[in-house]
Amino acid sequence: MGAVTRMTKHGPLVSVIIPTHNRPNLVTKAVASVVAQTYRPIEIIIIDDASDDPVSANWFKAEWKDISLSIHCNDISKGVAAARNSGINKSKGRYIAFLDDDDQWLPDKLAIQIDTLNRHGSPQVRGVFCQMIIEDEHGKEIGRTSFPPSAETIRQSMICGDGNVPPQTILVERDTFRTVGFFDEQMPSFEDRQWALRYLSLFEMILVDNYLVRYLEHPAPRLTINSDAMLSGELAYTKFIQNYLKTRGVSNKNNIGKAMGYRYSKLGNEYMLAGQIRAGLTSFLHAITLNPIEFRAWAGFIIGLGGVRFYGKIMAHRMLRVRLAKISGKKRN
Repeated sequence: MGAVTRMTKHGPLVSVIIPTHNRPNLVTKAVASVVAQTYRPIEIIIIDDASDDPVSANWFKAEWKDISLSIHCNDISKGVAAARNSGINKSKGRYIAFLDDDDQWLPDKLAIQIDTLNRHGSPQVRGVFCQMIIEDEHGKEIGRTSFPPSAETIRQSMICGDGNVPPQTILVERDTFRTVGFFDEQMPSFEDRQWALRYLSLFEMILVDNYLVRYLEHPAPRLTINSDAMLSGELAYTKFIQNYLKTRGVSNKNNIGKAMGYRYSKLGNEYMLAGQIRAGLTSFLHAITLNPIEFRAWAGFIIGLGGVRFYGKIMAHRMLRVRLAKISGKKRN
């Protein structure tokens, strides 16, 4: 508890929500990084999403007396969106912060973010986020995010690209969820990106340009991930963006073409990786029709003509180079 002995800043209660599933060694480190925060008071809410070995209070140090820690275990897995929503409903804090079970915070994360939020008195500013240090499974730094300071830039990149505001970087006012809504539990994936886009369409979020999160980049290649789940997620997100553009009154054909061309290009990629070559090629062609200069769709279509195996081989090599970039849109070493 060395970090806690430093000067501690006090303010409103912060509820830290940690979803976890079958990561006992990692979740204890995540919790320790919250306990090491130089800010108080904090409550930690762990939502165990049906782990084989459920999280136990005995895993955590008894001397962590000044931290409220509660553990809630699901009998069946409900997914990370439901876990976060459950934590929000159980929270009592004025502010909400999220931490994934395989990531860690630097000691000043909450203190700096609370201070930043307090210095921006605008009612439109309901949250803050920060940069991340990206590490491998051995704790070696392999990259750093470079999120742009403009929330509008990030919002646009969520529509026409892979932009995101990762939950583990965020601190938001709890009341924000009454307006923005909760995480969409029907989304197979990309639920965090969808929520962030809904938030940024209503409120502003300030970037704390400090590296306050240690993000674990797992060594497993993308191709080992459940292709059907990724495909379902991309389908759902594509539909969400399509409806989003309609409800926002976007009528400019170029803007729609750019956004949906990119999304159908991504969809084509997921179809190919799932072994559905006809649907993949069709999606690439649809992307090209929407945006003739969508080079990803052209490349995907040409490579896809070589078949699923050839496509997978080429994309596996490419994905090794862009995995980190998909976290933040850019990588700094």
